[in-house]
Amino acid sequence: MREIFNIFIISMKVIFISSFISLIISFFISFLILDKKLKFLFLFFQSFLFIPSVLIGLLIYIIFKRSGILGFLNLLYTSKIIIIGETILIIPLMVLFIVNGIKDRFYEIKEINEVFCGNFLKNLLLMIKEFRNELLSSFFIGCGRVIGETGLAMIVGGNIKGETRTFSTSIVLYTMRGEIEKSIHAGILLFAFSLIFNLFYFFNSKKWKYF
Repeated sequence: MREIFNIFIISMKVIFISSFISLIISFFISFLILDKKLKFLFLFFQSFLFIPSVLIGLLIYIIFKRSGILGFLNLLYTSKIIIIGETILIIPLMVLFIVNGIKDRFYEIKEINEVFCGNFLKNLLLMIKEFRNELLSSFFIGCGRVIGETGLAMIVGGNIKGETRTFSTSIVLYTMRGEIEKSIHAGILLFAFSLIFNLFYFFNSKKWKYF
């Protein structure tokens, strides 16, 4: 039971921190894409959407291994490196989601702000206020993507007990060991939290009103 609790804490830490950081970065990128009409930047992130997570994990491993460029930071096989990896993984997804979610009203709100002589910072804050539902939905999308991710977390985290073992990586380990009961318990929890994030997204996006 204690092991499952530790897995829960580590998983929630990775999910929420990486999704929150990604949300902040993605919003600024989305704002710049629409404000400066940087279509090439949008296409750039779109192209990264389908890159396998294991490839991102491999690149991060090469950079952060002991002999790598950032090896001196000693982040490999820690929860911090998993957070970094997951953040990189979901930024393209969030950028596409935010841009598509706010583009229809973006220029209208921008024009209103310019009429009242609003500067860049005021424009940015106004966008956050007006598009808070879209941003919150994007956050839940990110959480849903991270919670089931396995390859990247295994490569850079090492699936270390009490340190980097998450719901998805624990299922892999338990199944390989033949501990099916533990694997099922972890799977039920993974499914439950995935469903919760999906419900949060569903009701926040107001799509339930169409039913």
